[in-house]
Amino acid sequence: MYRERMRIAQDMHDELGSKLARISYLVEGVKTELKGVYPNVRVVDALAKTSRDLLRSLDQMVWAVNPRNDSLEELALYLCRYASDFFQDTAILCELQVPENLPPAPLSAEVRHHLVLAFEEVLTNAMKHSGADRIVVKLDCETGFARIEVHDNGQGFNPANLADTARSRNGRVGHGLPGLKRRLQALGGECNITSSIGQGTKVVFRIPLPAESSL
Repeated sequence: MYRERMRIAQDMHDELGSKLARISYLVEGVKTELKGVYPNVRVVDALAKTSRDLLRSLDQMVWAVNPRNDSLEELALYLCRYASDFFQDTAILCELQVPENLPPAPLSAEVRHHLVLAFEEVLTNAMKHSGADRIVVKLDCETGFARIEVHDNGQGFNPANLADTARSRNGRVGHGLPGLKRRLQALGGECNITSSIGQGTKVVFRIPLPAESSL
């Protein structure tokens, strides 16, 4: 099983990764050439963004499949790198708070994959909706659990109106916060969301650690 997962991760990286990288490169080249001829290149912009998004999604899948990353420490490293890259070149300052030593807790590919997706959702919500200029990402451990916290200093909202707050102008769910709770519950964990108007928003994930890794 270990060797098979390594092979899948390598194949995804080598085959799909190289082809998507080439597509992204070619699209960016077309975009540069067209700017001097056609001022409206929205379709090419959309293609460039889609190719970048696909590359990021592939990176997440390869990372999740790779058995070398089946640990809490590797999850922490990935989340920190992801958050730093996510807010790079934006007006939002991202502060990372992670202890130097984390317990050697194994985490399955499924758990890590879903945590990364949930983490991405929280960061996206903060960037799009919070109006924050500072976000703190904190990862630590408590008895039997790993804890991931994302706290912004934005405009906040009333949690009692979560369903209404989550709806965009076209009536679709925009924030996806209720979905975060369901995703964490499916992993045997929990998601707590606290916020108030003008006081920012804090989202906390708690996931159980294997008994032999409990603090």
